[in-house]
Amino acid sequence: MAAAWSLVGCGSGSPEATTTPPGATASAAASTGHGDANAYQHFQAAATEFAALPAYAVTYDARVNNPAGASFSATVAFTHKDTVTRVQFDGTVNGKETHFTTVQDGKTLTVCQSQTSSCAQTTDKSNMNPLASLDPVGVLQTVSGDPSMTIATAPAQTFAGVAGNCYSVTQQAQKSTFCLDPATGILLLAVGQSGATGSQQFTESIAATAVSTAVSTVDTSTPYPLASS
Repeated sequence: MAAAWSLVGCGSGSPEATTTPPGATASAAASTGHGDANAYQHFQAAATEFAALPAYAVTYDARVNNPAGASFSATVAFTHKDTVTRVQFDGTVNGKETHFTTVQDGKTLTVCQSQTSSCAQTTDKSNMNPLASLDPVGVLQTVSGDPSMTIATAPAQTFAGVAGNCYSVTQQAQKSTFCLDPATGILLLAVGQSGATGSQQFTESIAATAVSTAVSTVDTSTPYPLASS
């Protein structure tokens, strides 16, 4: 992938993540060279808190410009409660209208796509999920577990009515800004760029347009019938 937390791994699954243990201390952050020790500690704590949320619903405006691969613009909605997660992708990929729906329940993964007007069900493996690399929990785990990551505080920004704590992050050749809900750790913004400047630059962003932790149930219905095995 072109970037350290790439969103455009459609079909390739989520990046491998090594999650830093919860409760990493400021002194540990300083000794391993992650930049601002206080910012590092708060970022790690927020990522851990988000991963542990029992329920959330977040809708993102997602945009990727990848001169070497898939570029897209889409609305991506995540609804999660307990072990069930539904993701709805509606947008364009390389200029073509595309819709994906995935439902994971801890045992099975159902993937529906508009190109075939059908759904397929398989065992719950991330490398089978075309939307896995968009997972905001996975994005934060990937970044927080990156040993090359350095971090500093950035000006606060507000998304979907939530004032986020923001951070400037550098990972190898990629520079990014992340904003997190200080109350829940929910990812509000991830925007980054890497590679050469100009038309060949790889850019990616997800920005929250709606956020809630009040989820009574997750819709597990599918827009198309299951394909016969």
